[in-house]
Amino acid sequence: MRTSGALLVMCTMLFATSVSAQLWYCPLKAESQIQITAQGYSQAAPDVAQIEFSLSAGGQSAVEARHAMHQLLQKLLAELAPHGVSSQLVKERNLTISNNQMSVPVGSSHMPTVSGYKAFATYAISLPFSEDKADSLLRIAQVLHTYELRTRADKKDNEESPVPVSDVQIQLSLKDRELLRQKAVEDAVSKVRKLAVSAARQLGKKEVELVYLDVKDLPSYTAPAKGSISFGPVQAAVRVTATFRAK
Repeated sequence: MRTSGALLVMCTMLFATSVSAQLWYCPLKAESQIQITAQGYSQAAPDVAQIEFSLSAGGQSAVEARHAMHQLLQKLLAELAPHGVSSQLVKERNLTISNNQMSVPVGSSHMPTVSGYKAFATYAISLPFSEDKADSLLRIAQVLHTYELRTRADKKDNEESPVPVSDVQIQLSLKDRELLRQKAVEDAVSKVRKLAVSAARQLGKKEVELVYLDVKDLPSYTAPAKGSISFGPVQAAVRVTATFRAK
């Protein structure tokens, strides 16, 4: 009963700090296991800016659709060149080519037929970032956004072809996001270890040994409004569940 009392006191204290904890005591083995869940955070000033956008174009064949999109990209690069954006800075993220099918009546039934092809790809422009470069980033995004609005305005109401440029966004990030995540993990582990030591003392133990650690990433990014920059530190958040052996 004395052990149960210690467990009750410890759980009450841990839940009061918004950290989940479970403790087990094994009299025959003369050891205790302590499981604690906590969240860790880290942040750093962004040093990279990415301007993301999508391109799409159509053609009578897959090759023709891909060629049309390549021509569109070259036109955009010509407009972006005065703002310091070269072709080497533009990276293609992914590319999909699909066919457009339509139903054609054949006798008393309808048969699907290919009416053309559509190419779609997303691109990213990566640039070094500091707050004094915000104006140049917004000008680059404005070129893309203006092109998008212009092509939407030129498109006929009954035209089914895709808008050539879309989904323009600016995202601030870090060159080494893994290091930021590791610091968040270290923050969480530091929290659970301190609580584990406190729990072990409640059970009459002096030391704890980490025997299991599970790490899950938490959402830490919200896309800014189109054509805008969301200033502030880049953040990483994790949830760790750690099991300690009290000795």
